Amino acid sequence: MVHVAVIGAGVVGATTADALLRAGHRVTLFEQAPEAASGASAANGGQLSYSYCDAMANPALLARLPGALLGRDAGMQCRLAVAPDFWRWAMAFAASSRHCQRHSDALHRLAAESATLMQRYHEDLGPRYCYREAGKLVLLGAAPDRADQARYAAKRRTGIDLRVLSPAEALAVEPALANWQGQFAAALYAPGDEVGDAQRFARALVNQLQNQGMALKMGSAVRQIEREATGSLRVSGSDFSETVDRAVLCTGSVPSHLDRSLARRYPVYPVTGYSLTLPVGAASTSVSITDLSSKVVLCRLHDQLRVAGYADLNLTPEQHRQRIRALQNHARRLAPDMAAWDCEPSSWTGHRPMTPASMPHIEETPVPGLFVNLGHGMLGWTLAAGSAARVAQLVSRSRPRSAKLPVTRHSPQHG
Repeated sequence: MVHVAVIGAGVVGATTADALLRAGHRVTLFEQAPEAASGASAANGGQLSYSYCDAMANPALLARLPGALLGRDAGMQCRLAVAPDFWRWAMAFAASSRHCQRHSDALHRLAAESATLMQRYHEDLGPRYCYREAGKLVLLGAAPDRADQARYAAKRRTGIDLRVLSPAEALAVEPALANWQGQFAAALYAPGDEVGDAQRFARALVNQLQNQGMALKMGSAVRQIEREATGSLRVSGSDFSETVDRAVLCTGSVPSHLDRSLARRYPVYPVTGYSLTLPVGAASTSVSITDLSSKVVLCRLHDQLRVAGYADLNLTPEQHRQRIRALQNHARRLAPDMAAWDCEPSSWTGHRPMTPASMPHIEETPVPGLFVNLGHGMLGWTLAAGSAARVAQLVSRSRPRSAKLPVTRHSPQHG
């Protein structure tokens, strides 16, 4: 047994702490916010989307970038930035599009691991985070071509129950589509996909882990991680200091002031998304719906409808507010009966930390004893359990290495 510090108590950090505790380790969870899951996990789309977690970087998306730069793409807007980190990430993103199928396959393998591991959480905590096996419909603007059909067949060979439906068949699955105001030529249906509130999940899990012996340090911003002469790591902040054997960064990204070389080694960039939460309407959906052309998700969580969408880069705060309004107006036009649109919604703007290939970084860093489990982008809720199990295995197999290394300091962003 080793003592492991998990830094960041979002959905990834909470599942990582659980996996390490199950592996027999002593765990301390650090979070700078007063409550768990206050950052990227706070109000995501709610979908546990095991069937549709393809890599974001693909040739079709690159073709949309001119429209995104000009503000003409409903689902994606982008402003160029002068920061070198942005250009390094953007170039790696473009390069990774050539290998989108390989990256998507890797994501689906990780998602399948998560789907299996999530079953124990559904049994233990499900009622506490609005869990349902709702199924998912992805509405397609065009009928699938031969290449699309080949990709869907590849997914089915991995065990995913994925069906191509006509609009009439989609309506039979989800009658609430009768008043759908958008156009779609076909739909993908994954009956096994699930929904749940990631923030409620993370908070319920953290409370359970604390009852099982995990040490919890809320409101504790980690400012330094120092390598000691013994080979241990000292984790400290403005009013605390604790020595641990290993540490796992579940902070979304590696802060550049931790170590510029580490930040470059694990490139992550914030892709902004938005959500609204409103009471359900007169004819709300039961199945989780994604309108692929506009990147809008509608997901029912008990008596509320979560509307989420878009993938933006480098917008200003005022543009973020405009995008929230656009999301509400667009979703209202698409689904006028699915939510109580006249109510004041709870809105959220979140910066989802994404790697160029969409696959999270899960490994031990060149700093002995320091691991990363970050960069999940918009798939953190879907991939959390599987990536937690992978990093817990790495920690369990790791051995102490020479402590003759320079001191490493950082101030990570948690949650």
